[in-house]
Amino acid sequence: PVARILLASWVLLGLAGCTAPRLTSELRVEPFASLRAAYDRLPQERLEVEVRVDGQPSVVALRRIQGGTQASIRPTLVMQPGLMASGETWRFLAGALEGAFDLLLVDPPGAGGSSVPDPEGAPEHAYGPTWLAAHTLAALEALEASQPRGAQHTSRPASYVLVGHSLGGAVVLRALADGGLRERHAGVLARVRGAVLFNPADIALSTRQEMFVNLTRLTDFEVGVAERLGLLRRRVRMGVLDNAVLGPAHALEDEARRIEDMLGRRPMRRAAQAMLRRFQPLEQDGETTDMDAARRLAVEEGAVSQPVLVLWGTQDRTFAREVGEAVVQRLARARMVELPHAGHSSHQDAAREAASHLRGFVESLAAEPGSP
Repeated sequence: PVARILLASWVLLGLAGCTAPRLTSELRVEPFASLRAAYDRLPQERLEVEVRVDGQPSVVALRRIQGGTQASIRPTLVMQPGLMASGETWRFLAGALEGAFDLLLVDPPGAGGSSVPDPEGAPEHAYGPTWLAAHTLAALEALEASQPRGAQHTSRPASYVLVGHSLGGAVVLRALADGGLRERHAGVLARVRGAVLFNPADIALSTRQEMFVNLTRLTDFEVGVAERLGLLRRRVRMGVLDNAVLGPAHALEDEARRIEDMLGRRPMRRAAQAMLRRFQPLEQDGETTDMDAARRLAVEEGAVSQPVLVLWGTQDRTFAREVGEAVVQRLARARMVELPHAGHSSHQDAAREAASHLRGFVESLAAEPGSP
């Protein structure tokens, strides 16, 4: 341990002179500036709902955005973010939708304003996709139960379209596929009309990416030293710059600050590490995918009956296109639409194009049997 500490200190000190690249504010570059302005104009309220999952109480924070007059007769979009992200990650897409729908932007446990259970004291499956899905479904039930008693009987029960990005896409699929969730949250899930997935992660990936494995191994000491030397700031900004598929001018300082803040907060960082470790079923070594268990989960997802639209940013530098194709192939009623000018964060890079596809998808649901 002493040798490792000395070696890490020597390496970090050698890099300390490097400066972090300067990035752009989303308020100063298009299309982000106008999308953010549209988002800020939408009627919004912050909500905190108490839920109980596996007998443990927690709080799920959401941002409720009210749409225009037609939104009340359309499904509410429930938007599940990816790793190290809160509901705010949907701000550009929300702005592009221009009030067409009522929205619920979810802060999953470990992010934003939601509870951050300690992974070491939580159940073994905590922070896995099914556990995260249970919190979102429980939050929807709590919101419905909080309506005035008269309104519950006079208004039509809400219907939903679940929307997820990356890890959030895996969470959405577990919400629809897991038998235990279908039993415990039957009322809500019966009113889920479909799902939209942005560059979804695949629980049946045969290999675990080195970047994610390294993130799970990041220690408090390494983060602390990197923060003090300015290396965390530099590394995060270099990562945002490398993944700016629209060009360096579109590498957003706001995204870098968000990631740096979450990595710098020990409870949130450990929650994110737990999400990565428990994203897929693993063998006893904690690093190798348990492919038999992963295939069983994939078979469950093959029985999902709702229509699913997969929007895929073709310049994704995190997942190969085959990942999205595997998800589409095993779902009974899924199709993929490519977003050629978007990367892994396709919900941000191509927000207006994605909003158009999302509107068309929801309109198509009106022709589904049993639709109101």
